[in-house]
Amino acid sequence: MSKKTQILLLHILVWIQFLILPLVFFPAPFELVKNGDAGMFIVSYLFTNAFLIFIFYFHYLYAIPAFYFKHQYYSYGAIITCFIVLSIILAFLTKNNHLSRFLAEGENDPPVIGSVLIRLIIVLVASFGLRIYQRWRETEIEKSNVELSYLKAQINPHFLFNTLNGIYALAVKKSDETAGAIVKLSSIMRYVINDAKEEYVSLDKEIKYVSDYIDLQKMRLNKYVKVNSIVEGNSIGNRIVPMLYISFIENAFKYGVSTEGESIIEIQQTIFRNELTIKVKNTIVHQNQIDSKVEETGIGIENSRLRLEQTYAGKFQMSIEKNEDFFVVELKIELK
Repeated sequence: MSKKTQILLLHILVWIQFLILPLVFFPAPFELVKNGDAGMFIVSYLFTNAFLIFIFYFHYLYAIPAFYFKHQYYSYGAIITCFIVLSIILAFLTKNNHLSRFLAEGENDPPVIGSVLIRLIIVLVASFGLRIYQRWRETEIEKSNVELSYLKAQINPHFLFNTLNGIYALAVKKSDETAGAIVKLSSIMRYVINDAKEEYVSLDKEIKYVSDYIDLQKMRLNKYVKVNSIVEGNSIGNRIVPMLYISFIENAFKYGVSTEGESIIEIQQTIFRNELTIKVKNTIVHQNQIDSKVEETGIGIENSRLRLEQTYAGKFQMSIEKNEDFFVVELKIELK
């Protein structure tokens, strides 16, 4: 069921309750039906509620956005005054028919005008509150999109910085792998420019991008660094937010590579049904990783966590384990 359908059904259910509750608390209409006087009551009742429904959506869809949100308070106040005047006129029109017996059973009960005005106030307050809430939600979503765009813009330069450093290291050594590294970078940049700008990408493209990055990093490593990368499961048919967990892998290559002794980097990507599990484990070579610090460029695991909260709220689990020897990040995402 689409979100629009859910909202439509919610509106219908609320209006049904709004129309039925007065009949439950004021049984006078049933007496009218017994006496054979139901016709005028039904006409008046339907007309009054149709008027209130019109006021609700006119206020919600037009008056508030066109006048209140644009700070045209005098015009907005004039519209509210018109609502009140029309309600009073409606109350007088229905005062002398059978609807008055429904709205006020005895002489001591509230007058018809008061009853109609109370219902008008309920409608105005409800439509105003709903519109303000919607405006707040739209503002929050817009703010989230801006923050997400900012985070993605941060990640791209960071990736380039690391990759170009790797190619530079190969070039300094005059390695035959330099040309291959440039081809890998070209493939990666094609993905970043053409695919990563989309909100979601196919999971197989994202995994290929990650694999290319790992291969590019391996080209600059010495023989003491052991890199094990495994992909398990079928990625076809699943989609994911692009460049979501690459920082975990960048973090491993930054802090888990030793030039003096053996070090290990293990990267496992597992797809089971619609769940993706990423586990990255590396030997701690640079001690400041124990404090989960990120690079001076400001990019790291924390930004990935922010992106996850923006795009997979309630649909991901992330854990970090660290000791004197190893740093392990594990992420589980419910894919879309």
